[in-house]
Amino acid sequence: MINTYPLLRPLLFSMDPEAAHDFSFAQLDRLERCGLLSRFIGEPLIKPVHVCGIAFRNPVGLAAGLDKDFKEFIMNFGAPDEDAAALFNSFPASLQSQALRKPDSSDHPGEAVISIKTNRGTSYAVFLEVFDLAKKAYFDVYSERVGLTSDEYRALTGDDEASKALQDKGKAGIPMAISIAEPDKVGGN
Repeated sequence: MINTYPLLRPLLFSMDPEAAHDFSFAQLDRLERCGLLSRFIGEPLIKPVHVCGIAFRNPVGLAAGLDKDFKEFIMNFGAPDEDAAALFNSFPASLQSQALRKPDSSDHPGEAVISIKTNRGTSYAVFLEVFDLAKKAYFDVYSERVGLTSDEYRALTGDDEASKALQDKGKAGIPMAISIAEPDKVGGN
């Protein structure tokens, strides 16, 4: 097995995370088509795990982009009414371009509820990671609405009128709604 990571690490870390992800998978796909993949990564690890009620072939961790999936869910305007249209029109263009119109989801971001369901074998650390990604998706929406980074928005204390106004404007019409469902009886006790 050839370890190319020390050579590729500087390149990958200089890229946007999604670009690095796309680049890496494109290269892995290219190696697989040439029959060389096993020389670079060895034989695949197959050690099944269950996380949040989903079976995975191996313990790789959470899928990249889960926070973006949450954000897409929050930003759905299925069949918007006047209130939802007004909310949409209050978004900056960058958020408007991310809004979806999926009829099988909520009709208004104010109605969206992210429900987290685990199984009894899910570790608390994984549960917290998923929960934090759901919160991050909301903070990404709130911060983008007011022209701040997510970190800047989360640092707002609300102790003064200006920061309280930014917090309120970010959250207006989109309450952070995360439910924790009863776990499946799969795994654990």
